[in-house]
Amino acid sequence: SVFDVTKGKSHYGVGGGYSHFSGRDASRAFVSGNFTGEGLTDNLHGLSSTEVKSIVEWRDFYIRTYIFVGKLVGRYYDNEGNPTKYLKGVEAKAARGAQLLEKQKKEEAKLASCNSKWSQEEGSEVWCDNGYPRLVQRPLEIALTGKMSKRCACFQEDQLGQAGQNATLVADRAISVAKLDRQIKDPIKIGEGLGITFADDDILKGLGLNRIGDFTLAAQSPN
Repeated sequence: SVFDVTKGKSHYGVGGGYSHFSGRDASRAFVSGNFTGEGLTDNLHGLSSTEVKSIVEWRDFYIRTYIFVGKLVGRYYDNEGNPTKYLKGVEAKAARGAQLLEKQKKEEAKLASCNSKWSQEEGSEVWCDNGYPRLVQRPLEIALTGKMSKRCACFQEDQLGQAGQNATLVADRAISVAKLDRQIKDPIKIGEGLGITFADDDILKGLGLNRIGDFTLAAQSPN
């Protein structure tokens, strides 16, 4: 789709932050962030359903914000302005991405996410207001992004160890303070929880955190 973005010329004109989108279909760059060379293309092959969904949402933004002036003949529209099979496939993939996101949202709502915070004075903490923190696989992640990841969720005591739960004790891949080969002073604890310090950066990424100095977790494990 082609839009008149004159009212946004400070963004789309020469020297503007979005000038690379002017005069061409660079749909892929909306999610890839590659604004040079081959990145400025309309080819969406290999993108996940959620990435395609994001591009379709950008199109909807332009429809709401700017003046629609026509259609670009090529990959998405034929010479008569009719949608091509490629466009229909893209829109179907975007719709599938929306369905998967909604399904994942409902699934993750069944288990509250862990709380986390970081401060210069105290470092990082992860805890549950009610329950015990566990790492769980996101089963739909592979369909959404092509990658697998984990999130930290809060389990009740009677849920721990249930068959098919596919949950990992947060401390399983951590090294306790006592086993660290360097001294950690005053490990942070929450309530009567067990202070545990991570040595595995993959765990931090799974919790949506980055390593900043020494990281201590209040596992509050009943074991």
